[in-house]
Order: sequence, then C-alpha cells, then structure tokens
Amino acid sequence: RTMVSELSLYTENAVLFPEKEYVFHNIDARNREKELQRLSALDKIGKGAIVVASVTACTTYTLCRDKFDSLSFSVEVGSSYDIDELTTRLINMGYKRCDMTESAGQFSVRGGILDIFSPNNDEPVRIEFFDNEIDSIIFFDANDQRSRANIEIARIIPVSELCLSDEEMDNLFRYISKTKSKKTVSS
Repeated sequence: RTMVSELSLYTENAVLFPEKEYVFHNIDARNREKELQRLSALDKIGKGAIVVASVTACTTYTLCRDKFDSLSFSVEVGSSYDIDELTTRLINMGYKRCDMTESAGQFSVRGGILDIFSPNNDEPVRIEFFDNEIDSIIFFDANDQRSRANIEIARIIPVSELCLSDEEMDNLFRYISKTKSKKTVSS
C-alpha cells in the first residue's frame, strides 16, 4: 500500500493487487472488497497500469486472462442487447441481483433500466433501453441514485475469481462423485 501511495504522487496508473482473503467460517459474512480490488487490478493489467503486488498475492489463484476476457464485456449506446441475456451473463460472472444497486458486484433491473456496479468503476452505471437498443448509459451516485455523467461505452468485468461454466460445473460434480465413490469402495 505504501508503494502504491508513493507511486500515486507521480502517476494515476498505480494499482494494488492485494493478497487473497481466506475465510473459513460463516461464508455469508465475508467481505469481498479485496476480491473486487484484485479483479479491478486484473482489468488494468496491460492497459498502462503499474500493478504492485506481494509474492503471496501473485501466487494465489485467480481467473486466467483468457477466461477474464471472455467473461468481460462492453455495452455501447445505440447497440442492441437482450436484457434477459445480460442478466444471465451477470449472474454467471458472480453479480448479485438486488432491488437497488448500491455496491460493487450488484445489479438491478426495473423495466427497461439495468443498473450495474462493476468493480472497475467508482460508480455504478445505469443502462436505459428503448426496446432492445441502448438509449443511454449514465454513471450515477449509489447513495442518492442521481445521475452524474453520460458515457458512450461501459466495460463490465467479473466480480468473482471463481466463475465456472455449466460444463466446468458438470466436470466438477462428476469428479466429486467419482472421488466419493472411490472412498466408499475403499472403506
């Protein structure tokens, strides 16, 4: 943190890739802030950022670059998207659907409006649709829900370092079942 703070005196491109936080109890109460910081830093790698990390942070599991890029997407004003498909995609990226988008990793849908708080942004974006076409994309304040600035393109990145496709989930379940069967037979 000190190194990032000192580099920030010379550039706005210094970012911390923190160590992974391990929680072995009450998984619902865990703080996802470090994981979101790690994903935001991953998004900045290769884009002129100076990424500062400890050896431990570098040697712990995270999404590989190809998977990170395949899950990430951009939405653009004037382009057409199916809101239901975007919703499914967000859930597969680790986002949680809420009534009101207040913190990173959340999204909400109200009619033709989709709010998303991606960890690579300081504020959530409000995407307004006219039918399936994006009419506007606006940064808004998560506290008072007031609009801040219009933008043309918004990049959305995953909010989980463990995003498994349906095929990967099936393989995992098969592996667990097979391992369980071997233990039962050998007992």
